[in-house]
Amino acid sequence: MFYELSLALLFILSILFQVSFIDALYEPLNAIPAHFIIGVLVMHRGDALHGIAWFIISGFALKIFGFDSALTISYIAVAFIGALLATRMFANRSVYALEGLGILMLLVFILVNAIPELLNYSITADYFYSYNHALISVIVGLYLGFLVARNLEHLIENLFLIKKR
Repeated sequence: MFYELSLALLFILSILFQVSFIDALYEPLNAIPAHFIIGVLVMHRGDALHGIAWFIISGFALKIFGFDSALTISYIAVAFIGALLATRMFANRSVYALEGLGILMLLVFILVNAIPELLNYSITADYFYSYNHALISVIVGLYLGFLVARNLEHLIENLFLIKKR
């Protein structure tokens, strides 16, 4: 119960941080998908069901905050593809598995977002260029997030004398 409550609090804080702080930054810095990065960490380090819930609720929450409604479809697709990848392909808990999961989930997100543009024949090279900063941010953010999550797990194990499984 405590784990779910802490995930809910982390979800609320990260989406508020994404919407209120990061989106207000200038051009290269506003492309940092911090909420997305934390969601990938939740899916990889935690349970896949928590990751699915994270991304599905993210799509609806961002729609409430006034973002494009196509994001909801993208987040739902990312949730199920990410859960499949996290349980089948990237079940190892290494940093390489985390990076692979994050990159593939971001590519699914980009491609699903590109479908309406492709149907209108209005996609340009600038569309994909705008995601370069997001890709670099995901790679660096997931590595740093992996280090923080691993150190927090060790700290909690030592602090509360939890035996490893």
